[in-house]
Amino acid sequence: MENQPVIAEASAVEPAQGIERRRNRRFPCSGLAEGLFHQPEILFRGELRDVSLTGCMILTRAHLHVQVLSLVELRFQVNNNHYRTRARVIEIRNGQGVGMEFIHEDVQAVVSFQGLIQTLHYLSPQAPAAG
Repeated sequence: MENQPVIAEASAVEPAQGIERRRNRRFPCSGLAEGLFHQPEILFRGELRDVSLTGCMILTRAHLHVQVLSLVELRFQVNNNHYRTRARVIEIRNGQGVGMEFIHEDVQAVVSFQGLIQTLHYLSPQAPAAG
């Protein structure tokens, strides 16, 4: 019998307020997100809360038994566009959410994410950029 990934179903919840550590402006957004860890093989699902050029926060009730800096294959959807990238776990709030840092592996991925950020910037109310 082939090993099947563990599926951690989730529904969106609001994570506790934390300290802002990102250098790029976050843009609130919503969309489905799915991540696959390979060691151990775990699949989780959640709701995208925000995204920046370098990462995102995914709301999930899943209790992920992984380490910070673990690598994940991440897929998500924003404004009916699908995105796929590798990422590393930066923050785990079990039962609330997980913060991810994108690992852009090629120029096309960077261009795709820059387009997403430009679209979200255009659609968002004007606010000061994070430093």
